[in-house]
Amino acid sequence: MAEVKEELEKIVKKLVVNAVSDLEHQKKKISKKVGKVIAARELEVAEAKEIIKGLETISQNQQNKIKDLREKSDREIKSLQESIRKLTENLEEFQNKETKYAELLEKRRQREDNKQKRPNQLSKLF
Repeated sequence: MAEVKEELEKIVKKLVVNAVSDLEHQKKKISKKVGKVIAARELEVAEAKEIIKGLETISQNQQNKIKDLREKSDREIKSLQESIRKLTENLEEFQNKETKYAELLEKRRQREDNKQKRPNQLSKLF
């Protein structure tokens, strides 16, 4: 019985050593896998940061372009408004001149009509 007990102790010790060895081996495998996963995530994070930085740069460039286009548009609008103002002034000036010329023409016609009527009236008198 003592021999069986010793044999059982040897077997148990051997099983415990094997179990501990297996657990340490599995722990190392898991540690390697976790290390790989962490490294992969760190790489993904680094790539994501680069992409975000690129997108921020693109966004900033677009905002700058929009600002430039707004400023250009404002300048063009002001220029067009100034041109419209000048054309409106020219149109008013032209309309005033047209009205004055029409009045002058009417006065000339009336004078001519009066001149033509006067000789006829004078001839009737004589």
